[in-house]
Amino acid sequence: MDGVAPPAGRRPRPSPAVAALLVALVAFGLSLYGSLFAERHLAGSRLNEARLAPGAEFAQSEAAQAAVVVVGYLLPFVQGIGAAAFAARSMRALGNLQVDRIRHLAAVQAVMVGALAVVVSGCMLFAVYGWKHVPHWYTA
Repeated sequence: MDGVAPPAGRRPRPSPAVAALLVALVAFGLSLYGSLFAERHLAGSRLNEARLAPGAEFAQSEAAQAAVVVVGYLLPFVQGIGAAAFAARSMRALGNLQVDRIRHLAAVQAVMVGALAVVVSGCMLFAVYGWKHVPHWYTA
């Protein structure tokens, strides 16, 4: 056997790579919420103006709208960057032992899923808040 077995009666601790993967999955879930549902919830968004819809009932106050923006757009962006960076850092700490192979897989998946969450939420941030700053000759 290549690796060291954990002492009897003790459960092995989850590795930082597995924790980074869990954070990346949460970030991806939040980015999916931001890309699929958040703009429907915001009152006064371009999507709701085109549909002549008022937005969600719970998001009528400014504090609720700010919470939707933070949870749907900003949090997955920051969380995805953090998960990818944490997974890359934990990957450097892993060795070449047979036991560490599954942790390498979790770290690689955390980097990929975290980066996907960053891309999705970054595109939504640009689409919702940055598109109005694009020159009119480009959008016509």
